[in-house]
This record gives sequence, structure tokens and C-alpha cells, in this order.
Amino acid sequence: MSISNNSHAGAQQLPPSVAPDFDKMKLWDMDAEDIYKILLAELEAQLIDILKLPEAPNPDRNLIEYGLESLQALMLRNRLSDRFGCTLPGTVAFQHPNPHALAGYLTKCLMEDRPTMGNIGSWATGPGPMPPGQHQLLSPAQYESWFHQRQNPGSCRANMPFGLRLLGPLDTELLQPCLDEIARRHAILRTRYLEREDQVWQAQESKSNMALQRLDWSNRTMAERRQAMQDWMRAQIRERPFDLSKLPLWRTYLVQIRETEHYLLFVFHHIQIDRISFHLLQDELWRLYAAFKENKTPPLSSLPIQYSDYAAWQRRMLTPERLMEKQTYWNRLLDHPPTPLRLSKTEDKTPAAFSKTITRPLGRAQTRQLENFSRQQGNTLFTTLVTAFSILLYPYSDRQSVLIGAPMSNKRTHRRLENLIGHFSGKASLHIRFSDKPNVVTLLQRAQRMVEDAFMHQNVTHMQLQLLSNEGEPCAPNQSFQVVINFIPVSPPPITSHSTPLLKVQYLKNMDDGVSAPELTLVVMYEQSENGNRLNLGWRYRVGSLKAEQIHQLSERFESILKDMQRNPEEHIDKLV
Repeated sequence: MSISNNSHAGAQQLPPSVAPDFDKMKLWDMDAEDIYKILLAELEAQLIDILKLPEAPNPDRNLIEYGLESLQALMLRNRLSDRFGCTLPGTVAFQHPNPHALAGYLTKCLMEDRPTMGNIGSWATGPGPMPPGQHQLLSPAQYESWFHQRQNPGSCRANMPFGLRLLGPLDTELLQPCLDEIARRHAILRTRYLEREDQVWQAQESKSNMALQRLDWSNRTMAERRQAMQDWMRAQIRERPFDLSKLPLWRTYLVQIRETEHYLLFVFHHIQIDRISFHLLQDELWRLYAAFKENKTPPLSSLPIQYSDYAAWQRRMLTPERLMEKQTYWNRLLDHPPTPLRLSKTEDKTPAAFSKTITRPLGRAQTRQLENFSRQQGNTLFTTLVTAFSILLYPYSDRQSVLIGAPMSNKRTHRRLENLIGHFSGKASLHIRFSDKPNVVTLLQRAQRMVEDAFMHQNVTHMQLQLLSNEGEPCAPNQSFQVVINFIPVSPPPITSHSTPLLKVQYLKNMDDGVSAPELTLVVMYEQSENGNRLNLGWRYRVGSLKAEQIHQLSERFESILKDMQRNPEEHIDKLV
């Protein structure tokens, strides 16, 4: 990633509408053919912007073939809902997979005046600013984080480290004002949490009190720097918990390696942020840096709402009826849970169950083959990886099913949330069943339906539902996952300064090493660029439960399964293992 001021590709701005004077009532006076043409043109404009297409997509071609993944599908749904004043299903782009079918569905809804296309109150209009002085409750995701921290006040499990490597001349004095401006824009970064009258409230302060700390490692040898980084990581994720009632709830460090190389290190409490939010934060950071460097007005539009507005809206929407609907989904999903996987032959004796990561990159050619295979099967790349992961785990299961946790940071269910920093993520439960020993194609279809269902119900996890339904105390032990797959799309926006030499920014990988973790986590970094996309597979394992040699064997077997799936998708899974 390079930093430059002449591109705004990373800013998620809505493209000019083809129907700026759109009025649903006027469309009702048109015939179906004219409505369809207007909706198709609007849909094409949005797809060109979201998928970065050079021209309008073929109306009859599956959008997955253009690279549509879950995040883009959600963004499309948000924009269409916002544009037409309606509420559309979260999986609408997968249920109506090409522009022709999707425009036809929207046309039919308008013609029939279906409730999904009507303005049905707050759920349709989305979150808006709260009245001044109103008490601010936590979102379900925040409440879960707060609850666990209250139960374990000295725990660092919710500490989230991130790191950037900066190569090139850096004006270090600009970083603090840039970070201050981000905190001014995003109130979540200057929010603390207070317990009053058996409730916990968000308290927004005028400043975050976060001061950039400087470290100089320039006189150290490479071995000494490596040890210093390990010591820093250990302190941040094992020894320095946050007090949620006090600011700041994030820490930032600038480490000088040499004159033209620095590390910019962050640690947040999870109650403030998720991974996608960090990508938004660092995007804003470098846009502000480029603007301040040239004494220009920052190229960032004002935020229509704050995270606390979203939290209040989500609470309002979780009526008893909706909570009952969520409970029915979770009861069905978690009925007859699988037996634990037999991954380890040794007893875990590590006191705090810390983790390490082994990374294996896939080349652009391999990634492109997987993308093409997924499109041919009518699935997303994420679904293909989930399917392969479940096949990998099949021999270690009871051969009936596996339960895989999948963090989802896609709860930005309205366009107003797309550029908002906050805790939107939660773990979905993917219960993959294979007692009938299906072939690859059948398992892919099964996994795709499971992912779509999880996508629809991601706004409240099982644990959050228990907390909300039982006045703050879970009615059962917290659902924990033995295995997790974490799919992280990464497409850093290019930002370059006209007046300064190029400054390159790279993500520091494996920053979570040492964090308490499930027994096995597959972290998929999906790096997207104009030169071709690439997958980096990080195998994070619990030290003491699994050994590095086992992880190497699992990773090699996983890549072999991916090849076998493409070679013979009609093969039954028991033959693949």
C-alpha cells in the first residue's frame, strides 16, 4: 500500500444516482417495463461503483462471477434499501443473483406494494441521531464485551493489537493531530462505560485522552528488536487490561527502527472496534496525514450518525417478537451439537492457552483458480474455504457434523454505517452436517445456505441473545468454539502525497500471536489489488494443545483438499480424506 493524496478510492461514497429525483409514488404511476428499466439502471450504477467495474455488468450474468462477496453484497443491499426507502433481505443479492433477476424482484415488489418495499418505520429508515441528553445503552455486541470484562476485570482477552510498518520519510509530528481528529469524528473512541441503576451506559467525553507514545529501537540489533517486539506484545495482550470506566480505551505507539522506517502500533479494547473498523481508521489516518501535510482541508465527509445512535436503534429493533425469532433460529441451529473434535492427542497444560500462528501464502494463480471455481459453482470464495475447512476437520469429528465459528464484521446493515468505527462483529455458528457423506457440490450448496442464514441472523449472537433475554445474566454457559475460520478482505486504499516522497504502509501480520484463542483458527487474509488477488492463510493454534508439526500437516492437507475439490467436485467427502 502506498500513501497518496490523489485518489479517493477508499472513501465509500455513493455514486451519482441515475434517478436523482426518485419518488416511489411516481414509479407507481408507471408500467412495469419502465419501472424495470429505471431500477436496472440504478442497480448497474451501484454495481459499477461497488465492484469497481469498467462498464455495466451483463444483466444475465451471475454477480458472483464479477467477484461479489458477502461485504459487497451487504453494501449493495444497504444502498438499495437507502435509495428506495425500503428494507430488503440481507441475502437479496444471492437470492436474485444477476442484475436482471434483482431488478425484476424490485419491480415486482414495487408493483405489488409488498411490505419489504414499504417504509416500515425505523427498521426501514435506519439509525438516526439520538435526541440530546438521552441515555445511551450499549449495542448487543458491546454489552457482551462489557459483560465478559466485568466477569474478568483483570483479563486482556478483549485487547486487540494492530500494527503498521511505515517505510519512507515520516512527519511524526502530524500523527497526534491526525489521531485526535479521528477521535473527534468518531465518538466511540472517546467513550467510557458506567454502571448505574442496574444498567450500563455509554458516556461520551470531549477528548479521548489518548497520547501517542514514542519508542526508539534504532540502536538495537535485529535480534534485540525482535525481542523488544515480543516483550511489547506480551505486555499489551497479557499484562495491561483496560478499565472500561476510564479513558483512554486505546493505546498507540510510534516505534522508530531507523530514519525512514517506523512501526505504528495500536491496542484497542474490542468494545470500541473490530477489524473492518481498524481498516477504516487507518484509511482516515492517511487521508488526514496527506491533507495536513499540504495544509489542506481534510477530504472526509461528516458522519451522519455515531455508533451510539446505531446501538440505540438496534436495541429498539430487538422487540420481543424479533428476539423470539432469533431464539427459534439458534435453537434449530444448535440442536444436537456435534461432539468435540479430536484434534489434539495431548492434554493442554498451557495455563492461559496462548496461541501462535504459522502463515502459508497462496499465489495469485492459485487464488484466481479458487475464485473461478467458486463462481462456476455459484458460491462465494468464503463458502468454498468453509467447505474445504469442514472436509479437513471431518476425520477428527464424529462424522456427523462440525461446528465452526466465523467472525462476521458485516453488521453494517445500512449505508450510514459503512464509514463508522465501532464494534459490529460477532461470531456466527456454521453447523455443517455431513452424516449422509455428500459429494463436494452438495456440501458446497449446504455450506452456502448455512452462510446465508448466518448472514441473515448475524445481528445477535447466541450469547448476546441470552444476555438480552435474561436481564444481564446468561442462562447457559457462553458458547465457545473449538475451531474458527476468520475471512478478512483487505484492500487498502492508495493514498499518495503530491509534495512528499512516497510513504509505503504495510500491515504487520500475526499481531494476535499470544492472544488467548480457540484450539485452531484459520485466518484468511484476502488481499485484493489491481495486480490480482491473493490469499494468505494463517493457521493460529493453541500452544500446548497442538504442535507446529501438526499445523504444517493440516495446512498442507487443506491445500490438497482445495485442489481435489476443483479437480473432481462430484467426489464424495469420505474419498477426499
